[in-house]
Amino acid sequence: MIGSFDADYVIVGAGSSGSVVAEVLSRSGQYKVLVIEAGYSAQFNPWTRIPLGFGKTYADQSVNWCFETELDSGLSRSDFWPRGRVWGGSSTINGLVWIRPFPDDIDAWRESCGFGWTELRPHFDAIENRQAVVGRDGPIAVENPEPFFDQSDRRLHNAFFEAATNLGLTRRNNFDHDLDDPVCACVGYYHTNTRSGLRVGCAEAFLRPANKRENVKILSGFNAHVLRLEAGEARAVCDGQGNEIRARKEIILCAGSIGSPVILLNSKLKAQLPHLGENLTDHLGINYSFQSKIPTTNDKLNSFPRRVWSGLQYAWSRRGPIGLGINPAGGFFCTRSSGLQPNIQLYLQSLTTTNGFQKQQTGERPLLEPDPFSGFSIGLSSCRPKSRGNISVNAQGKPQIQPNSFSHPEDMSEFMDGVKFLRKLAAQPAMRSVIGSEIAPGPSVQSDEQLEADIRARSGTVYHPVGTCRMGLDQSDAVVDSQGRVFGVAKLRIIDASIFRGQISVNTNATTIALAHKIAAEIV
Repeated sequence: MIGSFDADYVIVGAGSSGSVVAEVLSRSGQYKVLVIEAGYSAQFNPWTRIPLGFGKTYADQSVNWCFETELDSGLSRSDFWPRGRVWGGSSTINGLVWIRPFPDDIDAWRESCGFGWTELRPHFDAIENRQAVVGRDGPIAVENPEPFFDQSDRRLHNAFFEAATNLGLTRRNNFDHDLDDPVCACVGYYHTNTRSGLRVGCAEAFLRPANKRENVKILSGFNAHVLRLEAGEARAVCDGQGNEIRARKEIILCAGSIGSPVILLNSKLKAQLPHLGENLTDHLGINYSFQSKIPTTNDKLNSFPRRVWSGLQYAWSRRGPIGLGINPAGGFFCTRSSGLQPNIQLYLQSLTTTNGFQKQQTGERPLLEPDPFSGFSIGLSSCRPKSRGNISVNAQGKPQIQPNSFSHPEDMSEFMDGVKFLRKLAAQPAMRSVIGSEIAPGPSVQSDEQLEADIRARSGTVYHPVGTCRMGLDQSDAVVDSQGRVFGVAKLRIIDASIFRGQISVNTNATTIALAHKIAAEIV
């Protein structure tokens, strides 16, 4: 209950999924929808709308949970895990890459979840707004950034594309991996959630439009801690301070791969749901950085006058380096051990922040203060790691995150293959024409032992945790069914990335949003 607003559905979390679910459930006007969120609206925080503002929100506790993992034996340290604590959730603070999954990723769920790519694909079509594609006029902007790069940017990008195609990767105009075009080894520009130089996250696309309806209310600053359960039903959401909110029809957890299992663990459901908090899967990544023979984004931002000029350029035209995402281009390839399916994703970044690596490990991301020389990075991440971590809670009910990075030996083997391919890519004539020298890890790192030590020292999350409340047939194997209904607890669903049956090969935000749209549409 919030004032006189007696909700049919209470949505816990105003992030990517919660925003979508709120919009879909309230669309008909038949149901009253209450969204509760620990954070607040960031509508007037400019860094949440500026594409390269990702660097400023990376450790801003006003919009970010700023989680720290437990000591990860695979990395010999803890890792910093930013997650959105704000309207729009992580879609408000992420790197903006919008990419559909490989169809095989979703089809692998069919046996245990009852649906695959054929059933999920229409929901991508329904939510995307691609101005160049007829029929893609949904709410969330998806833009090809290629026209907005200047000549020096394009020279670097074209060198990367030429080197990749020389190694057998296909140049693509987009990464819509449809069933009739299953190209896996490929490179191209990453499309982004931007329009006219501004981020368009789930708050702008879904939540704020829903909030204009009389049957929708948003309660910010309410930190859901535990559920009140009675007679096998979820009756209320409690904040641990004596305040609770009830729902007439259902409580829907959209608190993410960390928040949703934590709420259920605090509700003492682990014995009933043995897979609760288990099966945590994340993409690990690493950057190889190079001094450049040509100007890069470093040169546009590595001094105070240049940052001022770039800021004025952006204010005037919504163009320039801060109006573009951090990962303009990239692709996928298969190492010798993976067959036809891609197991490594590439990211090209036209800047370097090797001067801030130690800061990054403690939560800073100095994207707007790059290295004082021309430089760029090529990053990679594992597509389908086999290592599994878990989420638990401490005595105060706070999350304890154990990623167990590289706990499966095949993950390190694939990573090693990946960095060797990356160096092979950098050695191609097209790349040699723009590379001055490798600065991280540097040419002295050559042996397998040295490469592995560097991977463990410098790799970390690329912010795609999934699977901690996964979908399945029953509680012996999963936490929820294919419609997000929690096994053994009536009037309770989970709809967010925690219910992914398994990790997908690509950035997870687009699939999270499409899956939320699918399940919400099935509720109404």
